[in-house]
Amino acid sequence: MDFLRIGGSEAAVDRWVTFLVKKGIVSEHTDEDGVRIYAKTDFGERVHRVLNDHRTVKVIIEHLSGRRLRP
Repeated sequence: MDFLRIGGSEAAVDRWVTFLVKKGIVSEHTDEDGVRIYAKTDFGERVHRVLNDHRTVKVIIEHLSGRRLRP
């Protein structure tokens, strides 16, 4: 996946990475060659599952928007 294309700029991607690392969604490691490696944490895996469950996301969005769909 081309994160730079999705993020729009290198600065935007850096902000997203910083946010994800601070929130504990991904972890950052540096190997012997100085290359930064990112990995999804267990918490990040749970967040990913919740976001992929469209029923859960639909309820959250409806609740946050203040609008409820009528049956």
